Amino acid sequence: MAAAEIGQDEVRLTYDLPQPLPRVRGDADRLRQLVDNLIANAVKFSSTGGEVRVLARADDGRVIVRVDDDGPGIPVEEQEQIFEKFGRAVGSSKPGTGLGLFLARSFAEAHGGSLEVDSAPGEGSGFILTIPLGRINQAA
Repeated sequence: MAAAEIGQDEVRLTYDLPQPLPRVRGDADRLRQLVDNLIANAVKFSSTGGEVRVLARADDGRVIVRVDDDGPGIPVEEQEQIFEKFGRAVGSSKPGTGLGLFLARSFAEAHGGSLEVDSAPGEGSGFILTIPLGRINQAA
């Protein structure tokens, strides 16, 4: 959150992060990159004066992170396309390579999790990351 606030003051960032969240097992750098990408995209697609909301919680052996924006939203027929390599929503005028969400979903799946979108035109977008808590094998 702090990194996303640096260098921009057009979008308000709010968060609800209960402390402490349980630890997940995985590649900390890739998980950080994944969440950073979701927040940066939400900021990029929000209007000046808009808000990006980040919520995290533990639920049934998983950590769930949701990043919501009040941007233009994504039509249902384009929602899977945005997760494809070089995939972008039709008519998007924002800069980017079309790799961010592809990599984010790949990182989530590599950790046994998922990344989904909840969006509709004119209603903003929500990206829901689910990562299972790692099991630590303990010798008896």
